[in-house]
Amino acid sequence: MSIAKMSIRPGARVQNLDIFLITGDESMPDLNLKTLEESLEDHTFTVYETGNVGELEVENTSEFEVFLQAGDLVKGGLQDRVFGSDLIVPAKSGKVPIGSFCVESGRWRNRVTMRGGVERTDSFNSAKDRVPSKHIMMAALHSQSQSRVWEEVHSFQESLGESLQRSMRSEESPSSLQLTLEDEQMALTVDHYLKELLPIVEMCPDTVLGYACAINGELSSADIYTNSRLFKKLWPRLLRANAIEAVGSRSTNKPDREVRIDEVSSCLDQPPNLKKKSRQVSPQVKIVTRETDKVVIQDTCDVRRGSAWIHRSYLIK
Repeated sequence: MSIAKMSIRPGARVQNLDIFLITGDESMPDLNLKTLEESLEDHTFTVYETGNVGELEVENTSEFEVFLQAGDLVKGGLQDRVFGSDLIVPAKSGKVPIGSFCVESGRWRNRVTMRGGVERTDSFNSAKDRVPSKHIMMAALHSQSQSRVWEEVHSFQESLGESLQRSMRSEESPSSLQLTLEDEQMALTVDHYLKELLPIVEMCPDTVLGYACAINGELSSADIYTNSRLFKKLWPRLLRANAIEAVGSRSTNKPDREVRIDEVSSCLDQPPNLKKKSRQVSPQVKIVTRETDKVVIQDTCDVRRGSAWIHRSYLIK
């Protein structure tokens, strides 16, 4: 599906975060993929520790395919991790490998919680959050550099702490990005964004396939999906990550300007003949990457469905 067949609608602005909704016709309206969070909650999906920082294993025991998205965080194991690519995990899959990056540099053992409990090291117990920083995403998805991921996690914790005027490093594990995201006082600040912005998708009269966001008057990222059902399942966690990034960016001195719809269109509507790099991440999924001096575009293509793309992501440089 071409971006030319889609429309970009102004969604809403809350403080320094702008949301634009992307609407259009669904490519695969009947495709029903479960999400990672859904599958973990109904105990039909497991993420296993392998002892290898750069790779985890996942297993789907349900009758449905499960969509995993690059940038999803999993908590537990020997270190908290972030998935390094999108993946569609087949029904009754058995164990399937997936690339990962560590987002907790200071731990390689059981984590003892503040309440005295001990987390398991052979698997991961939750996946409620996404990476809330474009720079961390760039380090993982584009540069594929573990050292840069650690650097960007540290930088993000610092900027968030500067914005909220206190340390955002947990006593349980100071280097853990996930524990930073669980901070209760920060959640109160983020909730203001969510209260205003979450309803805009349901209020839109057209079929919403995705969105673009701008922070401090600069485009940051965009995500488009093959149907509205999948997007709406993912929308709350996507928006929360953007809101946390916006909170962490409030202390910058960048001018706050209004982003125009034509700027969003220009960024998303790139020439189709850009040089492509393809990477097969599983027998079913191929990641196709295109890049300009302004944006990195990744298509998650389903080989079993004619290599049609299921998810298209844009990271603006």
